[in-house]
Amino acid sequence: MNVSLRPELQTYVDQLVASGKFPDAASVFESALCQMKDHDDWIVRNQGALRRELRDARAALDRGEGEPLDIDAIKANARREFERRGTERRG
Repeated sequence: MNVSLRPELQTYVDQLVASGKFPDAASVFESALCQMKDHDDWIVRNQGALRRELRDARAALDRGEGEPLDIDAIKANARREFERRGTERRG
């Protein structure tokens, strides 16, 4: 398989390999594709729940029950989820 990359992406791949994080470019692509697949699989598994949550949130807003977003809490939750996924992948 031949892959053409924009120069900045090729540089990034080269840097990852040079750093020793990956043994070769193929390993970089494999890791990236695994992460994409994990993401896509998560979306498929959770799509129904996400849609229900969105429907419920819209209904709450329509009833005037909206609350301001707490960006710090959102970031903290995202960090915990990111770490959990990393632990699952390594574990």
